[in-house]
Amino acid sequence: MFNLRTMKYLILLLFTPILCFSQITLQEILAIDSETTFKRTMIENGFSIKEMDEEFKNKLGYKKELTDTEIHTRFKSPDTLYDGGALFLFTSDFYKKNDIHDEIYDLVKKECEFFEIREDTTGKPFAYYKCPDIDPDPKLIEIIDLMHKNLKDTDKSISLTDIEIGFSKSDSIYIINLPISNFNSEKKIEFLTAAYGLLLKEQKE
Repeated sequence: MFNLRTMKYLILLLFTPILCFSQITLQEILAIDSETTFKRTMIENGFSIKEMDEEFKNKLGYKKELTDTEIHTRFKSPDTLYDGGALFLFTSDFYKKNDIHDEIYDLVKKECEFFEIREDTTGKPFAYYKCPDIDPDPKLIEIIDLMHKNLKDTDKSISLTDIEIGFSKSDSIYIINLPISNFNSEKKIEFLTAAYGLLLKEQKE
């Protein structure tokens, strides 16, 4: 018969794998759009703050040590149009793999569309994909729907809510890059609203 101590031990064994393999998901990465959402995602996934090297002093860093791999992250708020974003570095295990990275990559290959090959500031090439935003700003959707409905010859195949995500590899490190622009949803809405008004006016003339 099991005593209380044995039962507690078995319960611990039952739940340990869940705690150890808690991981960041593709949708959690795609939802990062600011320093605040980056911090929240890291904290909720059990990452700890990482001391940054001198060359990365303007970036925020977190890390998480797993059984045989590590995840290191960096974030820089965008100062100009395309210089911000979140970077995720996954170390390889004994078999030169990283299951968390592979799961994210396989999902992107399945659900997203390849966009282009583009180099970062160091010249490292990334393969970028465009993924659908599962929670786009309703106001942005509204103005896009108005443009598609009322403007002639609009290309409905072009999505203005897709999110870019890039993949690369350096030695035994797998890298995921999430570019973040300072051209956020509010600025997109403002720009598209103005453009819609002008184009609708021209169309009626």
